[in-house]
Formats: sequence, C-alpha cells, structure tokens
Amino acid sequence: MLRHSEPRTLPSAGSVGGVDVGWSQVRASSAAAKIEWDQKRIWLDVKRFRAIEPDRTHVLGLVFDAPMLVASFDGPLTTGLMPATNYRVAERLLTSGFQPRIGKPGQSSSPNGRRLNAEATECAKIIIRRRLVGRAHHAENIHSLAIVEAFPTSFLGVLLPDPTGLKTRRRASSDVFYETLSSLGILNGLIQELLPARSVSFDFEEFRNHDDRAAIVCALSSLCVAAGRYTAVGDNDGWIILPPFDWIAPWAHEIFVTNGRRLAALEISPKLGPKLGLMTSMFPEMSLEEFNATDDEIAKMFEGSSIEPTSSP
Repeated sequence: MLRHSEPRTLPSAGSVGGVDVGWSQVRASSAAAKIEWDQKRIWLDVKRFRAIEPDRTHVLGLVFDAPMLVASFDGPLTTGLMPATNYRVAERLLTSGFQPRIGKPGQSSSPNGRRLNAEATECAKIIIRRRLVGRAHHAENIHSLAIVEAFPTSFLGVLLPDPTGLKTRRRASSDVFYETLSSLGILNGLIQELLPARSVSFDFEEFRNHDDRAAIVCALSSLCVAAGRYTAVGDNDGWIILPPFDWIAPWAHEIFVTNGRRLAALEISPKLGPKLGLMTSMFPEMSLEEFNATDDEIAKMFEGSSIEPTSSP
C-alpha cells in the first residue's frame, strides 16, 4: 500500500534523528545523525559507533541528548517491533520496476534481513528505554512512540530526476545518489522546504563517509514524518518512509502507478497467500477485468505464490 501524509506544523525549535544500522563489533560501521533547528538555524550532528555495548548506547545517548520528534532506523522494523519473518509488502513494492534503476531493499525474511531487523530493533529499543523520542502522530505508526523505518537507497533514488547510469556495482549506489542530489541542490532544497526561513549551517557535500550519509538520510526521513510531508510504502508488517510525493520524480510516479494497479493493497495471509485487494489512498477502485497484470507476472513478484482475489475487486 502507498499512502500520502497530511502536513503538520513543526515546532519552531526541535530535533529529529536517524540511525544507520550495522552489526560490526570491530569497526564503527553504524552511525547516528541528529537534525536540530531553532527559529533561525538548522544544524547537524553525526557520530559513528560499533554494534556492541556500551559503545552503541553511549554514542546514541551522546547524539540524541534530548527527546526528538521522530527517530528513523535503516533496517526492517515491524509493528510492535516484533521479529521480521516475511518478505514484506514494503520491500515488494520497492522492488518491481525499481530494482533495475535504483536497486531495492533486501528481503527481511533472508538471513541478513533478519539480522538487520534484530540490530535495528535493538537500536530502537535503546531510544525507547532512554525516552529519547516523542509520541507517534503519523497514521502508519508501528509503535506508540515515533519510531519509523527508513531505506536511504530508495529515499534518494526516487528523488533523482533521471537515475539512468547511476546504479553501479563498483560503489554503493546510495553514495552515488547522495552525491548527485547534493550537487544538484535537491537535498538542500528539501530540508529548506521542510524548515523554511532558516539558514543551513552545514553542507551535505562535506560528508564523505557512507555510514554518515546513510544516517543523515534517515534523519531526513524523520524530518519528513515530523512535518507530515512523506510517502509511506507498506502495510502492518512495516512501512518504509520516502520523500513527499510531490518531490518524487515522474519516472518513479509511473512505477508506483503500475505497482499500485498490479499489486493493489496486498493482504499477506499464511494460509491463502497474497490476495488482491483495493488501493485505497492513491488509485481509484478497479474491476478484476481492469487489473492488467497476468498471473505469471504476479507470480514472479511473489516467488510463485498463488493469487486469490478478494470478493470485491
């Protein structure tokens, strides 16, 4: 399911945070970023940490030294912060059509996905235990507190005017996307639209480290949620936060339209398999005759699962 948000008024001063989740206990391959603002200025703090105690809790406490409006984590998070076991709708909807252009989220049902889910959940629980984030006000909440899931590669990718030739195996695609968007002024433009009439005290281009950049994009995802200017992809198994829909590039709009018509609002049932429902928030209802994907196309998306329509499309 794809949902648009309702804009909210941000406080004149506040902060949001983002955490790039890793699991190395030797190298500081995780990072925490805080975007903070007052009436005149926006600033940024980023620190790296290892996925081991007390390093993780210590650094998270240093960066997030006061309660934030929203905290985002680059890792699968499910409703109630339960263990992720499924190949989730959020991941499926950001794969079909997107993979050849900008890449895709990993499957949370894979061994690496489950490990990343565990690490992201642990980071979220540290923030919760230390009371470092406020209550959730967005419709796609997975917890009573404002804990959300970010995926920097997709967030950056859908902002690109034209991703042709940018996806590469030689470097992390998210780094290429980050550099391109920074040089075009798109990241700076987004933060200034969300927090207008303030000076930005940092330059996105000055950050060179992959983990720092990922944490910054997670913090931007949090800011979008705090401002009610975001797009959410997913269902009860978790929602991935993307930029405001009017900032998403036209080519990505077209893929969302195609995926919405093909997949509609998927209900995943262990007994029945994927069921075709109705897209409620973006696309008009359609009859089964108007549903233009073949069973073979759908089956490929869902690894051969059977398709059982609901009683009313």
